[in-house]
Amino acid sequence: MRMLRFELRRLFRRRKLLLLAILGFVLLMGGAVNYLDYGTGRRTSFEAFIFATDLILPFLLPLFGGFATGDTLAVDRLMGLPTLIMSRGVSPRTYILAKALGAVVGQVCLIAGILGVALLALMPFFPVGPFSMFSGGLAPDLAAVNPLLYCFSVSLVYITAAVAFCGVSLLLSVWVKNRFVVMASPVVLYIAALYALDVNSPLIAINPYARLLLEQAAGAGFTLLGVIGYWALLGTFFYTAAVLAFSLQRDYV
Repeated sequence: MRMLRFELRRLFRRRKLLLLAILGFVLLMGGAVNYLDYGTGRRTSFEAFIFATDLILPFLLPLFGGFATGDTLAVDRLMGLPTLIMSRGVSPRTYILAKALGAVVGQVCLIAGILGVALLALMPFFPVGPFSMFSGGLAPDLAAVNPLLYCFSVSLVYITAAVAFCGVSLLLSVWVKNRFVVMASPVVLYIAALYALDVNSPLIAINPYARLLLEQAAGAGFTLLGVIGYWALLGTFFYTAAVLAFSLQRDYV
């Protein structure tokens, strides 16, 4: 627990998180402005939120996953901190677990904060009510009955995806110290998967881009729980692999 508290204090003192939060909020507000160009019977804050997130986040999350908290291990390795910390009795497993948990908490706070503030910011400008232009994507029944809960459920998809993207950077930083390479790795992997996995074939089931286009994903036979499970499974794989790989290393410099 001491290592985790130490990691979280270091993480939340970084101005980068605040700058990325401001950037994410501004982009989502830009997406909401774009929503005004679409003719709809009755614009609502929930619908504006879904429209903005579906427009912006499929392209933004890989970037935030790597650049927000994905470089924490790479930064320590560049400074030679792992060896110093472990010389004080901290085991490699404890150290990397603190890194992994800190990265998860950082991503959750960042994305949840952006989405929560964005939804609250839209409410004074749009009335609260059901969707009129969108069917609710992955869960139209839920969107019709409880649009607020649907917005929270969609937010959980994006939060889980951001955590998974961060796991890509954490895993790579076990071997790579170059911060830019580590932070850019989720974007590179995401783009590679986008072009390698044809969205018009059965491979769409494992295409990460298709799993973030939530308003279009319903036609592919995806479900809300299935999409959340997809990102949770990916995240579990990357973080588990990172913890095991670092724990079994001999050289931590």
